[in-house]
Amino acid sequence: MILAIDVGNTNIVMGFIEGDTIVDKYRLSTNSNETAEEYAIKLHSVLDLMHLEPSALEGAVLATVVPPLARTISKAVVLVTGKAPILVGPGVKTGLNIKTDNPGELGADMVVGAVAAIAKYPAPIILFDLGTATTASVIDKNGSFIGGGGGGPQSAPESGNDCLIAYESTITGIVSASISPHPGERPVVGKGLYRVDERG
Repeated sequence: MILAIDVGNTNIVMGFIEGDTIVDKYRLSTNSNETAEEYAIKLHSVLDLMHLEPSALEGAVLATVVPPLARTISKAVVLVTGKAPILVGPGVKTGLNIKTDNPGELGADMVVGAVAAIAKYPAPIILFDLGTATTASVIDKNGSFIGGGGGGPQSAPESGNDCLIAYESTITGIVSASISPHPGERPVVGKGLYRVDERG
């Protein structure tokens, strides 16, 4: 059995996978202030709920959009299972051909989402992930990731920019950018990864 961990800005989702089947999944709150030992206790409690021994886990894979938690969660997995998880990121072979201006910018959540979509559906694919930040990924007919982007909720009229500023302070890895085409061009799919909201 493989433990797959998706660390998002709001939740950490743990999936327990046997072959092609998700046997079970659990959700924890993301908290950058918790220690590896605290996350290890939570992981051990989840295994107890499943009546599963840590030794039943052959390995683990970790995708995170919260960089400060990569080391923390990795250590927690090692404490419980004795095995270091594979951390999805630049240099890890996922089989995904990333054709963006800077492939290293692509978040681990978008990488694993694209890999899963390609495994389950025929390309081309437009994939939407409705998390703390909503992202869109575009996969061409050859199964290559050719672009995407994401953004958060717009400011409510009564709150001015306070809502958006508070929102941005809770997420990591999002670059604010204005949306405008290059002179003389009309791009359909962005080849960089940017916030897609404008402030006015």
